[in-house]
Amino acid sequence: MSKLECEVCKILKIDSHLLNGNRNVIHKNTLYKILKGKTLDIYLCTFHDIELFQLGESNFLKQNIEFSKYIHKKFTPKKDRFDDLL
Repeated sequence: MSKLECEVCKILKIDSHLLNGNRNVIHKNTLYKILKGKTLDIYLCTFHDIELFQLGESNFLKQNIEFSKYIHKKFTPKKDRFDDLL
């Protein structure tokens, strides 16, 4: 069985155990606005779970731009990606 990790910490290369201390629990969250017509389930540590709750989905994604870019690359067909234009 694989151990769940915080997806944001993984992308940002942050040690979630160090960030959360004794509160290191993985929470399943659902993003509703990131994919058109679909929801996206993500796993977050306690710190990022609280951050998502406090900021809301849009501001959370703006705050964690590397995670947003990762999701964009993963779920956007290569021909439609805007990062190829840069």
